[in-house]
Amino acid sequence: MIISRLYKAFISITFLLIPTSLFADELIKDAADGKPHAQYLLGRELLGNNNNSGLDYLLIASIQGHLKSILLLDSLNKSKPELANYKTILSSQCRYISQTRELSDIKKKELRNNGNTGDVTTQFCMWIYYVNNLGIQKPEAYTWLKQAAGNNHPEGLLGLGLLYHFGYIVPKEKSKATRLFNKSKESGFNLSGGLLRGLE
Repeated sequence: MIISRLYKAFISITFLLIPTSLFADELIKDAADGKPHAQYLLGRELLGNNNNSGLDYLLIASIQGHLKSILLLDSLNKSKPELANYKTILSSQCRYISQTRELSDIKKKELRNNGNTGDVTTQFCMWIYYVNNLGIQKPEAYTWLKQAAGNNHPEGLLGLGLLYHFGYIVPKEKSKATRLFNKSKESGFNLSGGLLRGLE
């Protein structure tokens, strides 16, 4: 009887642990692949376990434009002045960035139409809506980011540069990343310099 109860308890615990382990492995993989929302979740979890490497994940997600990461760093007094400036820029350009639920299909269609007519800000914001887990899929978001960068959108140039810097979505090419960062700076936006040096 006691053995039977212990066996049932063991089975219950095992089934509880398996999904958690799979979830943790998937989260680590997604964060390493450069998914900003996964980096935010992993960074938050690591900090909750007193592991300061969580700050690196939060910083990378923040530089990519992940609003919750920026706000969390701010609440921990670990934010940088450049990120506060970036938060203001993002909020002024991408008005749905603070939304907590996915964009509706109607809203996505409207945004796609705007982007296709050449609205460079919308093209960039489609990337930011992916970064903030609002229902835009990575392949589509990447296409919009390339368009925004191709149209010399300053933050779009930074975003594409980050992908080449870290090897997210595209092969790692530091020289190409540097060119994009410099072009972003020449277009009036400079966030990457000091922040990225701390992550090398």
